[in-house]
Parts: sequence; structure tokens; C-alpha cells
Amino acid sequence: MRIISRPAVPLALAALLAAGLTAGIAPEARAQGEAQAAAPANAEAAAIFRESASAMRSLKSLSAKVNLSGAGGFASVVPTAKGTVQLARNPDIASGPAWHERVDASYKHTSTAEQQDIKALRTPDLFIYVDHEKKAVQERPRTGRSGTIALSALDLLAIPELTSEVAFDRELNHASGYESLGREEVNGVQCDVVQVRYDMSEPEGGSRNPSIIRTPAAKWYLGVDDRLPRRVERITDEGMINFTIILDINELETNTGLSPASLAIETPEGYSRTVTTARTPGAMIPTPATDAKPETPSVAPNPVSTSIPAHGFELVDGDGNEVSLDSLKGKVAVLYFWGTWCVPCRNFSPLVSDLVTTFEGQPVEVFGLPVRERDEQAVRDAMSKYDHTLLLNPSGKPIGCDETARAYKVRRYPTVYVIGPDSTILSVKFPEAGVEPAETMAQVEKTIRDALASMN
Repeated sequence: MRIISRPAVPLALAALLAAGLTAGIAPEARAQGEAQAAAPANAEAAAIFRESASAMRSLKSLSAKVNLSGAGGFASVVPTAKGTVQLARNPDIASGPAWHERVDASYKHTSTAEQQDIKALRTPDLFIYVDHEKKAVQERPRTGRSGTIALSALDLLAIPELTSEVAFDRELNHASGYESLGREEVNGVQCDVVQVRYDMSEPEGGSRNPSIIRTPAAKWYLGVDDRLPRRVERITDEGMINFTIILDINELETNTGLSPASLAIETPEGYSRTVTTARTPGAMIPTPATDAKPETPSVAPNPVSTSIPAHGFELVDGDGNEVSLDSLKGKVAVLYFWGTWCVPCRNFSPLVSDLVTTFEGQPVEVFGLPVRERDEQAVRDAMSKYDHTLLLNPSGKPIGCDETARAYKVRRYPTVYVIGPDSTILSVKFPEAGVEPAETMAQVEKTIRDALASMN
């Protein structure tokens, strides 16, 4: 049986993660986890994460000393490390991964393993590391999740939650509950302490970033003044398996002039350099290189390709009337996936509502589909100021349109789908770095106008 799809994680640790998240959870612990998941979100804690995400958006670079350790009954399988992490944003990339992440550290994969000298770099396109055993600098496509210890060290030390396409995406958009634990001084910095539990029922534990170690919970120590982390404890605490992966972050500095070019890994004297390219799916072809250059950054794909049939759904509006994909044939439909917890939605919702007025009297229907909601009245109150139509789950469990969001592969919020009169997907839009909401919604409006013109 395949335990976990991330071979860079130590095998013993991967087994524990898998056991703690699946059949190894005792019934009473599972019930406790469900009860915790049902708890309402702590608004103060969620606000702290929003401030942290905002702080990351303003940064050009970050550097810090890091120390990795483990705690709990299975701490011996948790890697340990001490070193530095350096992050630099590529200002020319507006969409998709934009950060260069470099780690230099002394690293032990388990308590009994030999200590290794790690030099690793992840760019928007490449994963580069020094392979001391082969005396080579290896360059591989970023998308190829090769099971190297260097990649494991990079995932654990580079704080990938900060450099995800949407900073703190898992904490903000895939959490089942928060708890604010007050303030504590960590590494000489006063921090707000927030514990978050994640929605592990979602695919990939609620994250599109394969670099993130997906434990059921985490405790973040976020600086009061700058909202940047000084410690993160990734917690597995379900069933009989209990351990914590602790990353301490010291001497943190920001915007000190680091650039992507300054993080480049040079070829040490006596070492070769090998570039591995993917020419066919699953085929990794190594070639020697003396002057390898990064590939052109790729643009993040849409959640579902356009010009294909839309996924069917059966929902009800706020008055209990049935609404299905079939009932919308012959019309242009806008599906706006949103949430009361979604910060960017606050800017998008009024613009979505404006579509109703813009296309009044024309065969256009605009719907708001709430996701990950527990309080129906809160959803209705939030929608009361807008003109687009609220859709809900007819069973009421959950009240929102979570199943429909999964079918449409929604991973960012908000996401706006435009469905044509023949029930095909015409466009998919969501927030992008450097793109104003009004610009995104103008593209949605143009798609609607083009669809109406094709009907005449």
C-alpha cells in the first residue's frame, strides 16, 4: 500500500502522518476531531492570519536563521536541522509561483541518520541542489517531486506557507477552526499565538502547494509588530500518534536587497552540473550543463479547462426554488464561489452584484455559491446587500455549495465561472497578483457580452 505521495518526507514520518490521518485514528479521537472541526472560527485569530498574508504581499525579500526539531513520542523520526533560509520575490511574475527559496543547513533526516550539508534552491521553474555524493549540482523541473533529502529540507525549512501563490492559503481558506492563545515572547520577539485546525477532508489536506507538510493542526507564533512568524509547530495529535515538528525562526530580516539572482547556487570547484528536463510525462532526462538557464515562468492553469461541458449541479435559491445546470440552458450563467470568511471576496462581491444591473432584461443569471459555511443566517445577511441570487445545498448538510465547488475544482476564492447557453465553460477567473478586481470582472463582463452576441 502506498502510504504517502511525497517521498521527500522521511519514510517513517510519512507513515506516521498517514496513520494519524486515516485508519489509525481511534473512534474517540476521530469524534473529538470532528467536534473541533465544527467549532466556530475565532475571528481574532483569523484576522491575524489575514494581516500576516498582507504583510507577505508587501515583501520583496526575507532572510532568517532557522532551527528544526521534534517533540512528542515519535520525535526520533522528525528531521533536525540548523541553518539559514533566504527568500526573494521575482517582481516580473504576476501570476503563479514568484518566490526563489534558498536553504543552507546542516540537516539530519532522522535522529540516527548522518548529518548532511544541504544547499538547495527552488525557483518558479526549477529545483536546484548540491549533490555531494555525486559531486554535482542537480537542476530539475520544479514540478517533478523527486524524493531527495535536499527537497525534504527545503520543504521543512523554507516556510512554504509564506511563499505559496496565496500566502497562508491553507490557514485562511482551508481551516476548520482557530484558537487565539494570547501572546508569548519567542526568540526575543513578542508574538500572537494562534492554533489552527485544518480541514483534512479536502483533497491534499486543503492545500494546492505540494511543499507544505500537511499535519491536522499547527500553532503559529506571529510577530505583533510585523505579523511574520518566529515559530511554527506542525502538530499531529489524533489517535495514538502524537508528535510535533517545530521550526524556530531567528534574526529575521526583510527587504534587505536580496534578489533572485543573489540566491543562485554556484558550481563548487571539482563538481559538475546536470540539468534534468521533462520531455514526456513521467520521463526525466538528465543532460550535462555548464551554463544552465532557468526556463520561462509558466502561468498557473485554470481550475477547469474552458470550452468543455460544465459539471451538472442541483441546488436551491434562497427561496427554496430548484436551480440546476439543465434549467439554465439557453442562458449565460455566472457562478461566483465565495465565502463570508474570504477577504478578497469583499472587493469582488459588489462587482459581481453589478453584473445583475448591467445585464438586466437579458438572458443572464448571476449566482453566489457560498462554500465552507456553517451559519445560514450569516450567509443570508452577507448576501442581503447584493443583487445576485444566493444558491444553497438543498440538503442543508452543509448549507453551502461545497460539493459543487469540488466538482468545479475551485481552489482559490473567490472563483468566477461563466457558463455558456450550451452548458459549456466559457471562462474561469480568480484573484491574481497585480490585477485589480475591477480588471478581472471586466474580463468576465466581456465574456458574457461575447456569449450574448453569439446567441443573436
